[in-house]
Amino acid sequence: MPEPLAQVRRPQIPALTSLRFFAALAIVVLHATNHGLLPAEWAQRVDLSQAVSFFFVLSGFVLGYAYGDRPYSIRRFYRARWARVWPAAALSIVMVPLVLPPGLYLPPPGSSWSPGVVLLLALAGLQSLVPIPVVFFGANAVTWSISTEAVFYVLFPWLQRQVQLRPWRVLLLVLGIGLALAVLAIALRLPGFAADRLQQPVWEGLVYVNPLARLAEFLVGLLAARWYLAGVLQARLQQLAWPQSLWVVTLLELLALALLALAPKLLQNSPLLAALAPPLQLVFLQWVYGLCFASLILVVALQAGLFSRLLTLKAFVSLGEISYGLYLYHQIVMLRLIQVPMLSLAGHLLPRPGFVEVLGLSLLLAGLSWWLVERRCLLWLRPAGAPRE
Repeated sequence: MPEPLAQVRRPQIPALTSLRFFAALAIVVLHATNHGLLPAEWAQRVDLSQAVSFFFVLSGFVLGYAYGDRPYSIRRFYRARWARVWPAAALSIVMVPLVLPPGLYLPPPGSSWSPGVVLLLALAGLQSLVPIPVVFFGANAVTWSISTEAVFYVLFPWLQRQVQLRPWRVLLLVLGIGLALAVLAIALRLPGFAADRLQQPVWEGLVYVNPLARLAEFLVGLLAARWYLAGVLQARLQQLAWPQSLWVVTLLELLALALLALAPKLLQNSPLLAALAPPLQLVFLQWVYGLCFASLILVVALQAGLFSRLLTLKAFVSLGEISYGLYLYHQIVMLRLIQVPMLSLAGHLLPRPGFVEVLGLSLLLAGLSWWLVERRCLLWLRPAGAPRE
């Protein structure tokens, strides 16, 4: 008997596709501040690195929404996820040694870790399981999060069943694992990430990069999808007349944005958090960001407020579609353009490329990747009947 497939595809939510672009752009801005392309104060005012938390929560929400409580083939689920994620990630990883000279990426020349081994671990999606910076940030550094996502996909069938049967129990289990990893990092007295500690275990490798430490964010997305599919909020909104429903949802959108802006800052400034060791501080911050992003995703998914309706515009949706490539390729472009010797024209030095040039070229590469690699691989490799996440 053939394996069951997911039933009729649920409609896509374009506003969430658009949100992906802004999360990817936040990471681009973060790395631009690291390389002097934008003022460093930008990254100091807002913790842009937590945009990765948005991706984890959104991934859980989208998969929970697409597959829900319906029967599906686990084998085809894995194949569909591989077809969506791996080809472009692998291309970006292979690009690094082809485009960048040694010394501009990890592992550095003379490292005790062979570049070939690090490259193979990255291609296999295993780098996030090794808490050593030259490995988890090796080759194309941003792909550590793709490796983390791969573990989420492996666990998804089990997590989805637990969310349907015993949501609070699995949530407490996942939170406990995150706390245990932070306590383990403290007990082992692992140092923090630094330029002179690239080849030794660091606590961020257990708390920031490790898939089990980030699993709570993915699970929150799954739980949010379950609540969204229950239709409670949608039913309440249907009782309201237009334009009253428009302004109610717009207010909810503003409240979700305010929560995202204020809640993490309040936690960061609290004496209670300051009294904890850094690994525990980061775990709690990741949880708070995860809850804030889940709130924003839930409200935007309604596509009934001013903000979410703006996100359904074709221009934003198109940017969202290519945002995976933007995330994968931008740092390669950034490093290459910054390190290119100054060019001259008719004896005059050309200005060094800035943020606009880096962003423009990154978007161009992302667009080419979407049309020539990602879309084609989805058409060729994704099994028939698999939901479009």
